[in-house]
Amino acid sequence: MSEFVEDLRTRIIEGMTGPLGISAETAQMIAAEIITGISRDWRGDRPYIGPAIEAKQQQETRNIALLRDWRAGERIPLLARRYEISTKRVYAILKISRAAP
Repeated sequence: MSEFVEDLRTRIIEGMTGPLGISAETAQMIAAEIITGISRDWRGDRPYIGPAIEAKQQQETRNIALLRDWRAGERIPLLARRYEISTKRVYAILKISRAAP
């Protein structure tokens, strides 16, 4: 069993036995069923797990500041250095911002 799958199994069990008060035996049976289904459906794939909600919020805050600075006349290379991202990413953020309502 992969390290990721084992961590997932452990977290499922801990989540059910702790806050939900489900017995350890029942939690293990449910975790085994979930892991079996995930293993069957995702075997051989590498699913993408995106950033946590906090990281998304930080990105949104950064993007708003970047857009503000760009509208104030800052140049793309400076924005890339300031926000520690590539110039290609700056262009993508600006393109997304212009497309948003």
